[in-house]
Amino acid sequence: MLGTNRYAFHLSRWFREFGRENVLVAFVEDLKTNPQQYLNDIADFIRAPRVDLQTTGIANKQLNLNPSQRAPLHPHLASRARRLRDSLERKRFYRTLEFLQPFFRYCYGRGTLFSPLDPETEQVLRERFRPEVDALENLLGREISQWRVTAK
Repeated sequence: MLGTNRYAFHLSRWFREFGRENVLVAFVEDLKTNPQQYLNDIADFIRAPRVDLQTTGIANKQLNLNPSQRAPLHPHLASRARRLRDSLERKRFYRTLEFLQPFFRYCYGRGTLFSPLDPETEQVLRERFRPEVDALENLLGREISQWRVTAK
């Protein structure tokens, strides 16, 4: 898991491979603070027409950016559902995936709430990733201080 969180390492490879102008870096924090600008940036990047969120009916909906707040009630079922979902995605069966969303939600949650990360563990993880955050800031020329907040 730790290797997939090495954003600066992976992004620098993508920049070299595809060119910096062909890679869009988007932060979920930007989606939270300004959904319209977030969507505009993506639309502009892929050269698609912009969509005004105010006219879509979803502009005032609460975003659930962390749907995995509960452990699966039946881990074996959740594991099989995840394999099914991954297989359907690989085959590009997007309509089937959309149709099965209620089933996937049923399989992935409903168990006990995940307990909050204890402050000691959070501090260890933040220290562990501090060099990666520094490298990402340097690579992007953007401050991401919210990733540096330490546990109290």
